Amino acid sequence: MTQVVNLCQLRDLFNANSLDEIQWRTEGTEFTKEKLVQWMTENKSSIENLGYDKIKSFYPNDEFMNSTNYVDRFNNKFNSEANYNSVFK
Repeated sequence: MTQVVNLCQLRDLFNANSLDEIQWRTEGTEFTKEKLVQWMTENKSSIENLGYDKIKSFYPNDEFMNSTNYVDRFNNKFNSEANYNSVFK
């Protein structure tokens, strides 16, 4: 993915109050779920910079998310089929 796409995605995540507010169009692009997983794995620090409170706001009912595991739990949950399909159109 390009740097511009990375910045747009982080901006959207930062500004959103819930995953329902995020919709990224991928039709006609080479963007795949596998590329998202790769990007999220390689850029854990970018997601970490969003902070625990922001990430927790996406999954407020996750009783197991805490300040030490929130990046990994976010990546796992966000990459689930249901969440992926709700964001990527």
